Amino acid sequence: MTKRFEYEPGGDGPTGLVGVLRASGKVMRDGGPFTVIHEQYRHPGMKKLEAQRMMRSILAHGGKGVEVRIHNAKGKLIFDAKRAPASTYDDPFRDAYYNSARIDAGVDYCGSGKFYAIGPGILTHVGTPSHTSTFGDDMMVYQLTDGPAKGKYVFFAEHYNNAPGLKDGQRIDSNTVLGTMNGCIEIGWSDGRGSYAWNSGSYGEGQRSALGDNFSRLMVALGAKPGLTTGRSTSGKLPAGWPTDWRGV
Repeated sequence: MTKRFEYEPGGDGPTGLVGVLRASGKVMRDGGPFTVIHEQYRHPGMKKLEAQRMMRSILAHGGKGVEVRIHNAKGKLIFDAKRAPASTYDDPFRDAYYNSARIDAGVDYCGSGKFYAIGPGILTHVGTPSHTSTFGDDMMVYQLTDGPAKGKYVFFAEHYNNAPGLKDGQRIDSNTVLGTMNGCIEIGWSDGRGSYAWNSGSYGEGQRSALGDNFSRLMVALGAKPGLTTGRSTSGKLPAGWPTDWRGV
């Protein structure tokens, strides 16, 4: 899973290394010298960029619980960053090259590269890619078994190739490669009936749906790109009790 970090002061939730470095820069304005502390090791007399490079290296290569503290020239703690607990879900397109496309039943993305499962689950239907701009009725579907969307189904459709060896009923997680994008795909919530995408009863081709908006927000929380609204209003409503808070996923 992608490593995420928490920091003080000013942290409002897990973020990536870029966010940590930006935040540290705001409190390291006086030019130092700074002391970087990791476990029992102290590295005094460092300039701002030197301290940031060391902090980045330690956090990037450290395991669970890794922590870096930065003190100013007077010995005062001014910044504290540490590895956040592992996320349940992860960005399924973290190793792909892609651009966002429209939000409709789900979220469209266009690009190439491998994609993963969002999180722990069961592959309920491997399916066969349609290699067209329509769903077809044999798309990939899996059910999440943990996290805020536990019990919900995710579909994957259109221009992609399945990873070899996938089987219905297979246990998967965010490290499981499900396939390779080779054009425009769609990913979103499935109603779990066979291999169909969710049908809210009011959706028509190309409409921006409430379920598509919701899935786009999940993708953004995981570090993926948001779907495009292109000025369209949202059709339909989320089912009662549907998860909407994706902070910290």
